[in-house]
Amino acid sequence: ADKQLEGGEVLRLAGMDIKVMHTPGHSAGGACYIMENDIFCGDTLFKASFGRYDFYDGSFEDIVSSVNKILSLEGEYNIYPGHGEDTTSSFERAANPLYKRV
Repeated sequence: ADKQLEGGEVLRLAGMDIKVMHTPGHSAGGACYIMENDIFCGDTLFKASFGRYDFYDGSFEDIVSSVNKILSLEGEYNIYPGHGEDTTSSFERAANPLYKRV
């Protein structure tokens, strides 16, 4: 990589603003990309679940914090995991076992 992102950056691509959110847990360098009301979260969060954290640079404490960070964003978001079913922030606030587990 030419440049590593830390979170908080706003990338401009094809006329769209993409906000970067650092979400470690599945891996130390995990990130979500937010575009308007859509969140692309990789393997941090899945429908009513969350990603593995048992890799060499994963962390259960970090993934709990990251899931809560995502779901604490105000408003309603469509959430697109790296694989599996899409979900929404309101569904996850009601169903995700890690939400509010801090």
